[in-house]
Amino acid sequence: MTESPSKQSNWTAIEALADRCVMCGLCLPHCPTYRVHRKESESPRGRIALARALAGEQLGDRESALEPLDHCLGCLNCEGVCPAQVHYGDLISRTRQQLSAPTRSSRWSRWVRRLSGSPVAIALGSLAYRWWSAIGRPTAPLPRALARLAAGLPRPVAQQPSVVNAPRWLFSGCASSAIDQPVREAAAKLLS
Repeated sequence: MTESPSKQSNWTAIEALADRCVMCGLCLPHCPTYRVHRKESESPRGRIALARALAGEQLGDRESALEPLDHCLGCLNCEGVCPAQVHYGDLISRTRQQLSAPTRSSRWSRWVRRLSGSPVAIALGSLAYRWWSAIGRPTAPLPRALARLAAGLPRPVAQQPSVVNAPRWLFSGCASSAIDQPVREAAAKLLS
């Protein structure tokens, strides 16, 4: 399948940005994810190599590139120490954008994507989920495969006594009141 000219030009720009890297490794000690994982793929140099391979269509499995690219914190410590002045932030954002570009999807996934952005649909879905949960059958409307997954979820454990009486904060997010209010209330109760 050939890509559109705009996608090709984006990959060309990514390849040009990646080609500036001389693979010296001066960025490695400044990358927080590399310091934690000590894996080349978790370093700026490794991510640049992944972007170059993706742009040159040398990487058969694009999925394998997603995890290291997603782990990048975007702190750009690497840009400040790079002797070749690689525009790493631009390279990573362009690569992520290319990988997340919408592909041809089924009607079902387009419908779900459209509804997931609707506050009314989220509220109605949340109400339906709470109703099913209240009658004790939270997995009843789900397909069998999802019901098996839900059955494998860990069971709640006893509450651990608090060691330190430090202030606690709960970030509820922008959608928790619509999506999972009982979980938010339980978390607040647990923290109080």
